[in-house]
Order: sequence, then structure tokens, then C-alpha cells
Amino acid sequence: MKTMADFRAAYKHASHTWEPLDKVLLDACTSKPDHTDVSEVFAKVALVNRVYRANLHMGGKDAEWNLAKKLATAKFDDVLTVLRPLTFARETAPAIVEAHGKLVGLCESVTGRVANSFASKYLSFHVPDAVPIFDQYAYSSSWALVGKKCSGAWATGINEDYGWHAEAVVLLVEDLQTHGVASPSLKQIDIVLYTARGGTG
Repeated sequence: MKTMADFRAAYKHASHTWEPLDKVLLDACTSKPDHTDVSEVFAKVALVNRVYRANLHMGGKDAEWNLAKKLATAKFDDVLTVLRPLTFARETAPAIVEAHGKLVGLCESVTGRVANSFASKYLSFHVPDAVPIFDQYAYSSSWALVGKKCSGAWATGINEDYGWHAEAVVLLVEDLQTHGVASPSLKQIDIVLYTARGGTG
């Protein structure tokens, strides 16, 4: 996928075989949306981390459980309260990037690692219309397509890479809108970006 025309064509036909797994994660985060019961939070953290291979375990022993405890005591639901009414767009992206950065910071305080990928995936399953998924494949694809057009306005501190990626996804959303897609699916865009650079699905 080298051009925006390639991207638009891929968007029209994007599909993925892991949809049943996604449904399990969405159901878990929808039925247990809060972060007060540590055991419930641990289940969600472990599911997202293991299904999406986000490597939290590389941050030390019991990283999933320790993060669950942190989320249950850090008023993390306040972050989600900000995100839940939002749909991803240029106007909302700064708040979404900021929320992602807060979760990255909590992860780092537990694991010592910058968990951009896990944070985006965990948030995405709680607010799927608001948070683009980030990993090496998606970032590489978004950067190749529109990276040179990005200003880096949201690329700060611990959240630098996610800020660049979010701005690139904004440009992709706007390109689809310009070409007749009134309400682009963030999930569909995630699939295209992931599979274009070698992710399998």
C-alpha cells in the first residue's frame, strides 16, 4: 500500500479473521466497564494483553495484576468518562491522545516500560469509536501514507509516537470523508493499517 488511492481501496474491502476474539474483548469491556473491582480489571487487562500480544509481562513479575491494582486505585474511570462521549476526529483527538498518555504513564509506573501498544488497545475496547490502535505495523503504515503531512502538534513526552500516529489517522479519516465516506470506521482503518505492513488477520 503505497498511495492514498491504495489506502481507500483497501478500506473498502478490509476484513479480519480475529473478529470473534474482538467480540469477546468488547463484551468483557462493555459488561464490566468500570475499574473498581481488581479481579474484574485484571481479567480485562490480561485478555487484551494476551490476545493482542502487548507484552506487559516483559515489565516484570505479575505485571498484569499490578497494573490492575493501579487502575483500580488511580480513579482511571475518570479518564474513561472523558472518552466515552467522543468519536475520533481532529477536534477530539487532543483529548484522546491525552487520555492515552495517562494510561501509558500508569503502565510505566508499574512496568517501567512505555506501553503505547497496550494502552491503545485497552482503551480501544472500552471506547472503540474514539481510540485508534497503535502498534509497529499500524504506525509504519500511517507514517508511510501521510507522516510528512503531520505537524507533530500532539507528539509530546511519553506519548510522542502515539501523538504522531493519531494525527496521521486524523488525516486518513479526513481523506476518506473527502472521497465520499461520511463516517469512516476507526476499526476498519485499524485493520487496513495493521495488515498493510505485514500484520496477519
